[in-house]
Amino acid sequence: MVDQTRIAQLIESVTAPGALQSLADLVELCGLIEEDKGWRDPPQSFGDFIALSHSELSEALEEYRIGHSEAVSWNNANGKPEGIPSELADVLIRIFSRCQMKSIDIVDALQLKTRYNMTRPHRHGGKVL
Repeated sequence: MVDQTRIAQLIESVTAPGALQSLADLVELCGLIEEDKGWRDPPQSFGDFIALSHSELSEALEEYRIGHSEAVSWNNANGKPEGIPSELADVLIRIFSRCQMKSIDIVDALQLKTRYNMTRPHRHGGKVL
């Protein structure tokens, strides 16, 4: 059972105007909402997680292909956020939810990877793209 009080606390923490938003709180909140809304029954396989994350990136690409700006969002008639930023947010939500479910410390992983990337040479690896 998901602790509704904790969800409310996290929402307050990450949405209060001017508040310093904690990435760890966002990770936890995304996971708890996913669980609360029934998306963990049955649990996704790792392959399903990767495929569904990729589908969100494909949706962002389709928005771009039909001419939408990367920085423009809007709400549809039902109030659902649409556009490339919304699709990119869906990717992060899927990743954060998976991290929360599997106890992956993504904040630490991001810090470690960022520190390592800072030591790499300019355009390392010799690739064009």
